[in-house]
Amino acid sequence: MNLNLCTDPWLPVRMCSGACTHVSLENFFQQAHEISDLVLAAHERISIMRLLICIAQRAIDGPADRDEWDDCLKDISPASVKYLETWRHAFNLLGEDGAFLQVKGVEPLSSESWGSLSKISLSAAEGNNPTIFDNAAGSMRCFSLGRIAVDLITFQNYALCGTIGVAKWNGMQTGPKSPDTASDAPCAPKSAIHLFVLGRNMLETIWLNLCTAEELAPFRCGMGQPVWELMPVNIDDEPAVNNATLSYLGRLVPLSRIVKIAPDAGSCIVAKGIEYPVYINKDELQYFESSMTVTIKENIRNIVGASLNKAMWRSLPALLHRFSLSGKSFSRVDENDLPEQYGVWIGAMVRDKAKILSVVEDRYEHLGRNHVGVAADEVQHKLMSLANKGMASLRMALDTYHNLLHDSFENKKAVYEKVEQLYWGRLASFKEEYVKTLGASSSEMEKYVSSREEWIRHICDTINETFNLTVSQSGVRQLAAWAGARQCLSTKQSLNKDNE
Repeated sequence: MNLNLCTDPWLPVRMCSGACTHVSLENFFQQAHEISDLVLAAHERISIMRLLICIAQRAIDGPADRDEWDDCLKDISPASVKYLETWRHAFNLLGEDGAFLQVKGVEPLSSESWGSLSKISLSAAEGNNPTIFDNAAGSMRCFSLGRIAVDLITFQNYALCGTIGVAKWNGMQTGPKSPDTASDAPCAPKSAIHLFVLGRNMLETIWLNLCTAEELAPFRCGMGQPVWELMPVNIDDEPAVNNATLSYLGRLVPLSRIVKIAPDAGSCIVAKGIEYPVYINKDELQYFESSMTVTIKENIRNIVGASLNKAMWRSLPALLHRFSLSGKSFSRVDENDLPEQYGVWIGAMVRDKAKILSVVEDRYEHLGRNHVGVAADEVQHKLMSLANKGMASLRMALDTYHNLLHDSFENKKAVYEKVEQLYWGRLASFKEEYVKTLGASSSEMEKYVSSREEWIRHICDTINETFNLTVSQSGVRQLAAWAGARQCLSTKQSLNKDNE
C-alpha cells in the first residue's frame, strides 16, 4: 500500500466541463488547460497552489524576467510532466527511503511519540482545531492516502507555533528538550491573506502566479531549489536548511515539522523541525512570499492579515495595491503585465495564537488593469473612507441615543462590536458595487460618479437599517431618543460633501 503523488490520482479538481475528479500531478499538468479549479478548502488550496507553482517554476528553470515570462505559458505543461517523471522517486507518500516531505533517519524518543494522523490534519476537529470541517474527534481515525497527502502538504505550510515533541533525526535531537516549542510555518503568521491571480483555466492560473528571477533580485534568498531536491540531513545541515527556509522555491513547499508516517498509514510522528523565519526584517529583505501582501509604512513591513471581525473585501485596496509600483507594497507584477480582464482569489486561515478559528475565502472574477495604479488607489481610499465614516456616525448615534435616555450604556464595547459586525456584514452584500466603482477611472468620470452615488446610497441604507435594528423604539422615551439620535447618522448629502 502506497501512493505516488506523481502517478496516482489524489488531487481533487473540477474540469472545465463541470465534472469533479481526482488526478495525479502528472495528469494535472497534462490536462491543466482543461481543469478550471481545485476542489479544496482555503488553507488547502493555498498549500497545493504553492506546490504546483513550485513544480512549474523548477521545471521551466525560470522565468528569468518578464519577457521570458510572456513566452513560457506553452512550456509549463510539457516541462512539468518531464520534471515529475524524473523526480517520481521523491513523491512516494510512504516509505523509509525519501518519503514526500518526510526526512530520513527519524526515530521517536519514546513509544508515546507515535500518534493519530489527526496530528497532521488541520481539518480534523481535534486538539486546538475547531469543528469547522467535521465533528469527529478523540480516537484513532482512518484517512485515505489522498486525504493524507493533502493534509501533509497543508500541515507543513500551516502548522502553528506552540509546544511540540522532539525526535531524533539521524542521531541528533531536533530540540534541546522534550517537549519544546516550534515557530509558525510560512503561511500562518498574522492570519496572512494569500492572493492568487485567476486565469481561464489552471494552466493560465499557474502561469499568472509565477515569479521571475528578476523580481527576486532584491532579496537575499534567490530562487533556490525545492526541498525534495536538497533535503536536509539534520538540523545542522546549513546549506540545505538555508535553501529550505530562505529560498523562494524552498519556502513554497516547506518542511516546517519533522513528520514520519507509519508504513501502514495508521499513525505518525510529529516533532519539532527546522525553524522558518516568519517576519520580514525591516533592514534586510531576507525572503519573499509571493502570495502574501506586505505593506510598507515608515520602513516597517506588515503582513496584510484576515480577521473574523473584518471581512476580507475591506482589505481589497491593500491587496490590489501589490500590483502597483507606487512604493507602498512589495509588487508581485507590474499592473501592465496583468491581463486586460482577470480575477483574483483571496483566502486565509484565521488564528488566535495557537488556535485555529476558521478559514475564509473570496474571489473577484471581473477585474481589470483599471482596478490598480495611482488613480484606482485614490478611489479605493475614498470609498472605504466613506464606509468608515458611516460606521463612525453609527457609533455617535448610539452614544446620543443612550445619553438622551440618561442610561449608563453598559457593555458599550460589546454593543459596538455587534453593531460593527451587523453593519459591515450588511454592507458586504453590495461589495460588487464597490469593486465596480474601483474600476472606474478618471477617463470614465460619468461612470465613476454614477457608481459612487450608488455606493453612497448603499452605505446610507445600511446605516439606517443597522441603527433601526440596534435600538429600541418601543416606548415614547425610546422613540424620542431614536428620533434625536438619527440626526447624527450620515446622509447622502454629508457623504457626498466628504467625498468632494
